[in-house]
Amino acid sequence: MITYSKKLFQLEVSYAMSSSKKKRWIIRIAGLVIVLALFVYFDWSNLLNLIVPYNVRTGEVDYSSHPVSNAQFEQIAQSLLNSKFDYQTIDSSALSNSVYKQVARTLAENHLPSLYQKIGLNHIDYFRKAGIREYDGPKTCLKCHSTIQVKNSHGSYDKVSLKEDVLSSVHFRLNMWHGFSTVGFDGRPVKDIPLGKIDRACGIPGSFTWVAWAALVKTKNGETRSDGCGQCHIGGNYGPPTGTMLPGYKPTDDEFNSIDCLICHSQSYDMNQLYVVKDPNGKLRWHQDRSLEAAMSVTKPTNNTCLRCHQHNFGGDLYPGNVAAHELGYKNPRLLHPGAKRGTPFGIEDVHYRAGVQCLDCHEAHGHKIARGDMGTDLIDNDLPGVKVSCTKCHGDSPHIQNPVTRAFLNAHTDKIACETCHIPSLRPENVVLRDWADPVFSDEEQLYVYRDVLRSGAPDTAIVYKWWNGWGTFMAGALGDNPNGLHTYYAFTTHPDSAFKNFNYKAYYDSVLRPVADLGKSKIYPFKRFNAKMYEDMDNQGPFGGMILPFDYPTYYETGDAKKSVEVALQQPIMKELYGSMFKYYIMDDYMHYMDIEKGWTIPFTNNIEAKWMRQDATLMLNHYIRKSQALQCQQCHAPVGKGIMPFEELGYPPARVKDLRNLPELKFVLPLEKAEQLRNAKVTAK
Repeated sequence: MITYSKKLFQLEVSYAMSSSKKKRWIIRIAGLVIVLALFVYFDWSNLLNLIVPYNVRTGEVDYSSHPVSNAQFEQIAQSLLNSKFDYQTIDSSALSNSVYKQVARTLAENHLPSLYQKIGLNHIDYFRKAGIREYDGPKTCLKCHSTIQVKNSHGSYDKVSLKEDVLSSVHFRLNMWHGFSTVGFDGRPVKDIPLGKIDRACGIPGSFTWVAWAALVKTKNGETRSDGCGQCHIGGNYGPPTGTMLPGYKPTDDEFNSIDCLICHSQSYDMNQLYVVKDPNGKLRWHQDRSLEAAMSVTKPTNNTCLRCHQHNFGGDLYPGNVAAHELGYKNPRLLHPGAKRGTPFGIEDVHYRAGVQCLDCHEAHGHKIARGDMGTDLIDNDLPGVKVSCTKCHGDSPHIQNPVTRAFLNAHTDKIACETCHIPSLRPENVVLRDWADPVFSDEEQLYVYRDVLRSGAPDTAIVYKWWNGWGTFMAGALGDNPNGLHTYYAFTTHPDSAFKNFNYKAYYDSVLRPVADLGKSKIYPFKRFNAKMYEDMDNQGPFGGMILPFDYPTYYETGDAKKSVEVALQQPIMKELYGSMFKYYIMDDYMHYMDIEKGWTIPFTNNIEAKWMRQDATLMLNHYIRKSQALQCQQCHAPVGKGIMPFEELGYPPARVKDLRNLPELKFVLPLEKAEQLRNAKVTAK
């Protein structure tokens, strides 16, 4: 009995010890899981960055700062104060000052923050009192601006983190998951996919940021030149913010600390400081102006600061008013690119620029998020898709008020004709219409090979096309809309298919898939910049509307002129190998192909089955700048016999009888003399 009890006691002790040991292990494992979870939570972004190849992976960048003495500070301050940076919004060429003032007060005052305002260099005194004698990038900004007041969708203001506000903006991210007014060729509105210039090649620059962020190119005469997408984006790291495309990613401190705040905010930013450098780690990046002088002239962004980058697209590098193109870099000077993307410079020819209207007057800013508008034909990212950017915000639905003789007739057009249709009568002659990247030519001036612009023109019958548009666009930048007559004889675009899809019924497809989108809302006739490009494409990822356009490696392209080889070199970069791997296939690229109406999804691996192709449809790019008042289209330029007028009434879906009426308006007998009288009046005002 004693022996049995003893054994029972030993078993109970053993069980208790075993149970206690099991509990201890459970606690240890649970603790380890919690520690790992915390590690993942707090260091998730750095873990995700390990996916990004080393050459474009974010890292710590050493931007050296240069402190100045008090005496040097005061010397810089005096020099800045003697400079002229002020602006004032006022139209000195108004036909009627009394009418202009009334319009300014009743319509524009609530929408033009710069109206009758001037900027001041307040940061000089702020820095003086705070003892700031060097600029250390965003760290210096956060000393005073850790939080900012940001307008919300209800019209009130929220207090938000400046850091988070900047890092969530399009100007940093380059990609968004929402906010597109674009429909895929499969009929689905585009959403829930990270799209932007990170992973999409474009026929204007010929590449995308993954493989063309920062490049050093050797010319035939031995010079080293800088090129790449990073020159026009505020992120100053070794590549685009790829991590923002991945789930749960928060940009790192290294990414934030390398942001170039001053290129947007400094009135005295030295564009000669913008060039590509190679760091000791072997990686390339863009240098910045981080001088105290630049920081002391900080203001809200103005036309001059925005146009440092945006004039490259509007007027082009060779546009005389492109100030940045005259300051190419103290070292490794930036390349100049012939041919303009839009051909619509925001400069002295534009009536709004001449009146002193500032970019942010129309493109409303909520903190660092800037409105692009709620309409778009392309996949350009949009910070504030619910905020309108339109002429009617200031000018109303009846904008013609100054001339009592013609205003009623002109205002009758606004129901079906967009303002830009008449007030952008042409583009700059250097505007590129057709660009061939597959057959480069040697430039004696630049001493390297460049793309061949097959056609440059600013003419309305060549460079500008007129389309019905309701604000929606296709996955390949095609404007969608329909003639409100309800006949459904208007087709928004023409497709030139490959031989593999010669039997595809494009009209039946359009009527069933895109016609419902084209019928949404209200359509008006808008002008669009016509564009097409010849690029190399992956023929394993093709559908009836085209497929995967491939990027070029800039050094190979510019130095050798071998376009195909430069594509092959680009495809050997580690990030492109990842793109053609399983992770990106299931995470992004299958969806990308579905939007292109390629049901099978993303075909991998890459087999080097590439061909040079023109895009299957001409892209229709929005035209909003380069607004002219006295040079606006006249009645007879549209309402004219076939071959003499610029408006393609037949293509716009009007029946033959209505086309005949529109081309032979009896009202012109009365209107034309009035137009001539108004032109003479405008000429006298201009001369005066």
